[in-house]
Amino acid sequence: MNLRDQVDIGCSPEKIWLVLEDPNNLPAWNPNVQRVGPITWGTPAKGFRYRATYVLRGKANEMDAEIEEFQPPVRLAVRLSGGRMPKGAFAREVYDLTPIPGGTRLVQTIELDRSGIPLVFRALMWFIQRFGKPTGKTFLATFKELVEAAEAPDRQV
Repeated sequence: MNLRDQVDIGCSPEKIWLVLEDPNNLPAWNPNVQRVGPITWGTPAKGFRYRATYVLRGKANEMDAEIEEFQPPVRLAVRLSGGRMPKGAFAREVYDLTPIPGGTRLVQTIELDRSGIPLVFRALMWFIQRFGKPTGKTFLATFKELVEAAEAPDRQV
C-alpha cells in the first residue's frame, strides 16, 4: 500500500532538486524529522546513507536511510529501515518531479508494503490520508513555501 501526496511548485525541477536532494534540509520542511546526520560522507548520490531521527507520537525513532534512486532532477527514492521496524522491514519515500506550465509537480509516494506495519493499520493510514481533513499544512505545502522563498531574490536555503 502506498500513501501519495503532491504539490505544484512555481519553480523549475532543477531548483526544487537542490533542496530535495540534500537530507540536511529535511527538518526545515518535515516537522517529524528532528535531526539528520551522515553515515557516509560526500554529496548525495545513489548509495549515500544517512540517519534521521523521526519523532512520531512523541517518541523518537532513529532510522537509517539510503538513497536507492538518484536521477536529477526527475526522481529520488530513499529506503528507510531500522528504528522500531522489524528486522528486514523497510519503507520507501519516492519523489517524482514533472515539469508543468509555470513550474513543477512534485509527487511524494510512501511505500509501506514491506514496512512491518500491520495491514489493518496501513489501511487505516491510507483511509485517513485519502478521506480525512488535514488539520494543518501538509509537509509538501511547507516544502513548496521553502523552495519558493529560496527562489525569491536575495534568499537562499
